[in-house]
Amino acid sequence: MYPPEFLQDDYQEIFKNKEMLFTSMLLGLIQEGQEKSVVRDLPAENIVALLYCTIDGLFIQSRYYTKDEFSKKAEAVGQMFWQAIKA
Repeated sequence: MYPPEFLQDDYQEIFKNKEMLFTSMLLGLIQEGQEKSVVRDLPAENIVALLYCTIDGLFIQSRYYTKDEFSKKAEAVGQMFWQAIKA
């Protein structure tokens, strides 16, 4: 399994730190979008969770489909994501 067990603790620490930085940036962007009435007034943390799950799902899909098939799916998912959060 990835990463090897002897690196697991270090990996988790690095991952958590990077995720916290990225999440902080995303929260700022979402809140700015909400202030400008571009993004729905939903809990910003929930929008971030939706984004992360969407990205995770797309990553898995990218492994199973051709480039063209994946591009179509990614485009559709991107449109649905925006529909879900736009004001």
